[in-house]
Amino acid sequence: MKCDVVIYSKTSAVGLFWFENWYDEPSVMFIYEAKDYKDNNAAEWTDKNLAKIKSFAEVCIEDEALVTQLKEKVKEGDLMPADFYKDLAAPFADIGDGDFFHSRKLIYTDLIKYCQSDAAWYMIYNLEHSEKDEDKKQAFLCTKILAEEFNDASAYQLLACYYYDGIGVEKSYEPVYALMKKAAELGSESAKEWIEKNYSNKND
Repeated sequence: MKCDVVIYSKTSAVGLFWFENWYDEPSVMFIYEAKDYKDNNAAEWTDKNLAKIKSFAEVCIEDEALVTQLKEKVKEGDLMPADFYKDLAAPFADIGDGDFFHSRKLIYTDLIKYCQSDAAWYMIYNLEHSEKDEDKKQAFLCTKILAEEFNDASAYQLLACYYYDGIGVEKSYEPVYALMKKAAELGSESAKEWIEKNYSNKND
């Protein structure tokens, strides 16, 4: 990551992160608001949490007008990297060297609790497909947080797949059924179909 920037006001914060190994442009990782924010993958607005969010960034900018502009961009569906964000972050692109998450010892599990759902899955996908074993472990741990702390059906299902394939965790078939069952209970139709196909005769 070449730079990470948090733009904030009294009631909102927007996190821009530039992952050097994934994309050439920064992307929005979270939008954090005090009121009317219903994304399950976001912590409640408090001064303590804002301090935590600001600690992620090399650069923090207090600018209410810019926060509003960024939120409007996201409402238009522009969550993924775009020239708008690249231009915004350009003045800070030379800060630091390499990936701040590794060089500053900040792990992805710190960030996942504050990400919007789309951004959280975007981060997990890239960690999972990284060539680094440590990144795959982070994908597993981040998914575990989404499952256990946010009761996310897709996360429980992905955890089952990680155990089944040994991605980011030692391969084990033992937890697979229980995780798939939890995903199904939370509404995952594909998990229900998988259980019916593979465990139709299994008793609870």
